Amino acid sequence: MKKVLSTILALVIILSTFTACGTEVDEVENTTITKYTTKGKRNELVPDATATGTLVVSDYVSEYKIPKYDLMEQMYNELYPNVKLTMDLTLMDEIDQNAYADKLSAQVMSGQGLDVLVLNGDYQDPFKMIKSGAFADLTPYFENDMTFDISKYHESIFYEGQYKGKQYLISTDYYANMFYGLSDELNATGFDADKCTDYYNTISEVLRVSKECGLKAQNVRNLNLFMPEVYGGLNIFDYENNIININNNDLLKKNYEVTKELCDFYENQDLTKSNNGLTHDVLILDTIGFLGQKFGLTGDKEVIIIPIKNATNGISVKSGGLYAVCSTSDNIQNAYNFLKLMLHPDFVNEAAKSTPMYNIPLSYEAIENQFDKMFEKSNEHTEKLEQDFLNILKQANEVTMFSTTDDMLTHKTMSKYFNNEATLDDCLDEAQDKLELYISE
Repeated sequence: MKKVLSTILALVIILSTFTACGTEVDEVENTTITKYTTKGKRNELVPDATATGTLVVSDYVSEYKIPKYDLMEQMYNELYPNVKLTMDLTLMDEIDQNAYADKLSAQVMSGQGLDVLVLNGDYQDPFKMIKSGAFADLTPYFENDMTFDISKYHESIFYEGQYKGKQYLISTDYYANMFYGLSDELNATGFDADKCTDYYNTISEVLRVSKECGLKAQNVRNLNLFMPEVYGGLNIFDYENNIININNNDLLKKNYEVTKELCDFYENQDLTKSNNGLTHDVLILDTIGFLGQKFGLTGDKEVIIIPIKNATNGISVKSGGLYAVCSTSDNIQNAYNFLKLMLHPDFVNEAAKSTPMYNIPLSYEAIENQFDKMFEKSNEHTEKLEQDFLNILKQANEVTMFSTTDDMLTHKTMSKYFNNEATLDDCLDEAQDKLELYISE
């Protein structure tokens, strides 16, 4: 971890000094969101043979994503035939995260013309990189493009890529972990969805029914990795003002306590048995991408979705693919066109034919397309499930982006609590101290 952090800080310094304008992002407090106009706009991909120049896209990928990028290259070349697109893909099986971070640093420092950067996981910090002046402001491109209609996408998640009113990051998809269950089976267990008003009460209800009737729930032992502080919507990170809100946060403490109790229960439970006589999982914690597979749904039964509400009565989600354009790029328009295509339902729907869609796309049309693929035929149950799911997603009002802070908090610090290696208070104090130091550097 020390090696990763030093590499991140080195990368931030390199990007800052290599920035064309050589200035950092204005630190004057401004949390205003710049919302894009939709009047007179349409959402379509328009070929442009007049676009010229080059475009270099760098990403650290798993093997299964290669077909997706092959398709992207094909569609981009069809739309912009006179732009030379280079996909600089590094396979995760070839080098580890440290080596990739070193490669990225060297690439930027040598001025090799990197344009689009994909931020991966917990070894890069998007907000520190924004503050350093590493990324280009894409606000005017989205605002002035009459063929991009923000209303066709999840706006709250899209705008989360803004910092002080400027669009530096683009999240192409996101995680929205929820509980799912078949209506008749959940009703038989006495599960009361009306009690699930926030993170604490939802996990408490799952724990209660699990203990009372042996309800079998899948993936709950991974709840500690799904981060109670994220899905509880407690805003413990204030990046714009460099504030960490962990100490004396009673609700955060309660969320961790009930999460550990549920994880411990399932760790010690014989999952091959169930007091209600069912041999399969009654309740599943997951994203929609796995729903059809795990329930083996045919559309002939009603499914109940139980969202994990946050402290503000919305739902909190976590960003997936996170893209940025280097401020040193001479090809920002070409890069913008790449990101626009990445978001568009035409690309997302086509990519889903060959690449598993584990996350939820920002495009509402693409989500509906996934539902259509999930069932052989549409009926009242499938239509209701789709509408319920879309309505829940529209309640998303808190978005957390993968960053180094996730690794420091969840995997390095709070894991000690879940592994019975330290008390909750000690872990929270350690997390507060570590993150305060890190965010102030």
